[in-house]
Amino acid sequence: LEDRTSYDVIVTRHLVWTLLDPKAAFAEWFSLLKPGGKLLIIDGDFVSRNWATGLREIWEKLTAGKSRVPGNDDAAMARRHQNILARVYFSGGARAREIARLLAEAGFEQPVVDWKLGAIHRAQARQM
Repeated sequence: LEDRTSYDVIVTRHLVWTLLDPKAAFAEWFSLLKPGGKLLIIDGDFVSRNWATGLREIWEKLTAGKSRVPGNDDAAMARRHQNILARVYFSGGARAREIARLLAEAGFEQPVVDWKLGAIHRAQARQM
């Protein structure tokens, strides 16, 4: 186990939406931070349907599955995904407001939600 109040910053990326018990995780992270320490969560709602989900489905239909990995059984993969998803706390989607509420309950003061990830997306696109 880590020493309490030993970190200035904790960073997570695409982790929170997979947590089984975010309340316990947030409380643990809070206890690990030094007074005035910061928690940076970079995450997303990878479950709820949105325009990107629809666009991805259209792309799959247009390409007739050519972008898929050979030997990948879609039905089996979907069952596996649903089985895993059924176990996580945010199985209905990781909404920012809900995460902020849970962070506040864990002791984090005034959680801030920043929706502006354009710079991150552009940097990632340059590397792909």
